Amino acid sequence: MKPSLYAYNLRVEIIYNVSSNHKIKQTIMNNQITTVNATATVEPYVAGQKLSAEQVEAWAIKYETTGKLPSPKIPCSTGSGVETTMFGDNLHKRVAKFGGIRNLLTTFVCRQGRQLEKMQELMDKINATKTVAAE
Repeated sequence: MKPSLYAYNLRVEIIYNVSSNHKIKQTIMNNQITTVNATATVEPYVAGQKLSAEQVEAWAIKYETTGKLPSPKIPCSTGSGVETTMFGDNLHKRVAKFGGIRNLLTTFVCRQGRQLEKMQELMDKINATKTVAAE
């Protein structure tokens, strides 16, 4: 009797290195093949600034092909200049939590950014009560 191999939900990723900055990634899952052409050079990131749309796309392609980002620090989307370090399991869990790498890069708000938003909401409430009391 010969052994049988059954695989369910099998995912195979193949990355072809065409040149130093040109990679092609193929993912095979459930007999469906998807190909990502990863010819993108990452624009230099200036610390303390938000990522541009082109940089987000280049970072997303880099993450999809290698599982890593060009920089371990992700800038806050509020433009506060604060960067948060994410790599390895922390990065993969955050990507899953945000629903994708593009969402993470465009909507991630750092701790200081969340505190500033709460402070602004509180100041708006205080100002609203002051104007109501003055009338």
